[in-house]
Order: sequence, then C-alpha cells, then structure tokens
Amino acid sequence: MCRQIFGFFVILLPFLWLISCDKNSTSDLEALTFTRENWFVSEGEAFQLVLEETVPAEMKLIWKSTDESVASVDRNGVVSAKKAGFAEITVLLSESKVTSSVNVFVLKKALDKIGSQLSNELIYSKGTYLVRNTVIQCFDIAQDGTVFYDQLGGGLPHVIFVVRGQANQPYSDYMQLKYFGHGTNMAIEEQGSNAYVWINSNGTKKSDGSYGSNQTFSRLKYEAGGVAEKYSGETYYLPEKTNIHPAVDVENDLLAVTTSGGGDPFRYFYFYKLSEAKALAEEQVTLSALTFGGEEAGGPMEQTEKRTLKVKNLGKLTPVSFFKVSQSVSPEKTGYYAFQGFDVADGYLYFYEGEGNENTVSSGPSNAFVSVFSMDGTLVKIKTKIQAISDLNDLEKYGITATGYMEAEGIKVKNDGVYLGFASKSTDDKRKANILVYR
Repeated sequence: MCRQIFGFFVILLPFLWLISCDKNSTSDLEALTFTRENWFVSEGEAFQLVLEETVPAEMKLIWKSTDESVASVDRNGVVSAKKAGFAEITVLLSESKVTSSVNVFVLKKALDKIGSQLSNELIYSKGTYLVRNTVIQCFDIAQDGTVFYDQLGGGLPHVIFVVRGQANQPYSDYMQLKYFGHGTNMAIEEQGSNAYVWINSNGTKKSDGSYGSNQTFSRLKYEAGGVAEKYSGETYYLPEKTNIHPAVDVENDLLAVTTSGGGDPFRYFYFYKLSEAKALAEEQVTLSALTFGGEEAGGPMEQTEKRTLKVKNLGKLTPVSFFKVSQSVSPEKTGYYAFQGFDVADGYLYFYEGEGNENTVSSGPSNAFVSVFSMDGTLVKIKTKIQAISDLNDLEKYGITATGYMEAEGIKVKNDGVYLGFASKSTDDKRKANILVYR
C-alpha cells in the first residue's frame, strides 16, 4: 500500500512543479521599477526605457503616454520626443495591477544651441538705438516679427518707454508709462490687430530717484503716442507682494508671476490659468504708501499717497503651481547674477541672469546664463552660459560692440525660437538694443 502511494506521489510531482512555476511566473513580479525616474531630452530624440526587473518573455507589458503629442512610446518601451512639454510614461504588467511610471521632460531643440559662438545666423536684430540713450529692460516679438521694447527713461526716471519697431530698423513709435516702475519684464498679447502690454505698475520712487517696488502689474492696450500714469487698463494684484512682474503663454493659457524683495532671499514664481485671471471680477484695494513726482516741469510735485484702485486680485485664485529660487552665493548656481527677466512657455519657466562688463575690454567679457525649470521647480536644464557674447573679437567683428559690453535684458520663447535680449554699449557710449535668436 505504501509503495502504491509513493508511486502515485512520484507521478504527480512534475505536475505540481509545473503548477507552482506557472503561479510564480506572475506573482514573483510584485513591482516594476525604472532605472531612472526623470528623463530630460530635446525635441526629436528617441530613447529606450529600461526596467530593473527581468520580465519573462511570455509576460506582456502595456505602455502608455499621458501626452502623445509631447512624447510617444511604442510597445517595446522606446520613447520618441516630439515637442517641448511634459509627459508621464506608464508601464503596466498585463493581467495584474503592477505598474510604474517615469517623467519625460522634452525641451526645445533650440536650447542645445545656446552654447554656440556668435554668427550671422544667431543675430535677429542688432544696434537699434531707441528713444533715449538708456538700456532696454525687456522686449517681445509679435507673430509678424514686430519688436516691442521697454526702455527706461534715463533723465526721465519716472518713465518707461514702450517702443515699437522692426528688427534692424529705427523704431516706429512709442508710448510712455509714468510712475509704473522698473519694467523688469514685459509681455505682448495680440488680439486681432491690437497689442496689449503686460507690465509692472504702481511703482514707488526710491531714494536715488528711480522707480521700483511696484505693487501691481497692468494689461493695457498699446497706443502709439499714448501716455499712461501709475497704472492703466486691467490691473492685477497679489496681496503683500512687491516687485511683481508678469509673463504670459497665451497658447497654453498660462500667466506666470514673479515676486521678490522685502529682505526675502528668495524669488517666487506663481502660475495661474490666464483665462481665470482675466475673468476675475474687479475689487477695490488700497495699496501701501507710494511716492511719486517731482521729475518734470508741469508735472506733480513729489508726494506720497495711499492709492485706492480697482484690481483683479490673484489672491482669490489657487495657483496651478509655484516654486521659489534662492539667491545663490555660488556662480555655478541659478540666482547668483542679476536677474534679467523670465518667460513661460510649454509648461516651463525660463530664467535669465547676467551682468555687463563695465564697458571696458580690460574687464573681460560680459556674461549671461539661462536655466529652465518645470512649473513645480524641477531644474530641467542646468544653468547654461551664452557663449555668443563671450568672444570680444566676435562682437567687434559682427559690428555690435568694440568693448564687449552686452548686458542681458529679457528672454522670450516663441515662434519656435529662444530669443535673448542684450543692451550693448561701445566706444561711442551709445546704448543700443540687440536680440539673438536660437532655433
């Protein structure tokens, strides 16, 4: 009897082993893990996603992208980067709940070129002398190529000149914004044949006579020959924030706002749905004390007031996202040099910084740098130097400056390019506007 039972067990054993193997073939894989969580790639690149686990050939993996227009993935886990933006790639083990995902940040291919030396191909516009012999603060470019600059008033420190013209041509016309502030950042929004200027407003006069520490920003229609005072059009407010500057990405319905100052070592960035911000009902607020006036004959005498006005209060909205950048003590880190503007495009924030060279060859070249962040503050492109302004001989060769003075002033990402603004000065001591483009 014992022999019969033993013989039956020996016959059954291989079947039990097969059952056991079949069961373990799915239960052994309790998790999937990618060898890296984040990928930072340029448009047009392709790469293979790799899992740490060995997946048996008989097991099927199902791949999916959250945005096929940004990054697609095939059945073998090969990702193709199509356009700038963000996509999450997910893999699922079929007939199970075992899954994993990886972040794919696709950057504009133009960013690969910002380390290029100066060439005619990079020069969008050069040597444009504007209304005053002063630096530009920022610029923007319309869809038809029209350039808008914002320029400080120099001997008229209370004025920002918003100047319109064509690349490589004398300016066409301008409007004046009085007591608005410093003009650190500006954006142009096009609606039909009209252009609307997004720029800081309600600035205050400082001890040196310049204006800054603005408490709002405004969206106003560009009017050739027009003059606006203090604020105009739709005015936006963020409670208890100063040095507040806007950037807009109309195509992706984004409004980005930066604030700084008040002894805080951080620069803050907030992101809102542009449509929601514009839809806000106006409400009345009273700003902190503002000083203005005393600059021109016939204008108001210097005075201080607490200004009451109607605003669109961004504090009523929940930001889509926000992050902050610390002022750095290391030249290699973002935030070490003077902040020279920012832009928002395709879900990324472009951070621009740099300094001029004192307009003397002996000081060496000027410098400028670009860093790129996702809207949650992930650094997706480390601080990269703009090599085109590093060679003093090249700058003279291309007729821009004989001294190397190229102060970074404004960045725009649009029309399939990355545009960088520079205020140049040379032996003639004239300040001119220049724009480089990377495509």
